[in-house]
Amino acid sequence: MAICDEKTLDNIPQEYLDNAFNQLNRTLKTNSTVHQGVYKGVKEGLSIFTAIGGIATPTDKLDALLKASQ
Repeated sequence: MAICDEKTLDNIPQEYLDNAFNQLNRTLKTNSTVHQGVYKGVKEGLSIFTAIGGIATPTDKLDALLKASQ
């Protein structure tokens, strides 16, 4: 999901937003669904939010981080 003010939205080519969503789609597993949304907000600039579900817990990475923190 992308949120930006009208001025920013007017200055970002649609192709850039499409490419960003396409890259996210290529990064995910085959047959994943990317819901694209571009919304107008009041905060100046562009904010991008992504929520991904169905990913296995990275147990090895979490164990390594826990060990490194002790």
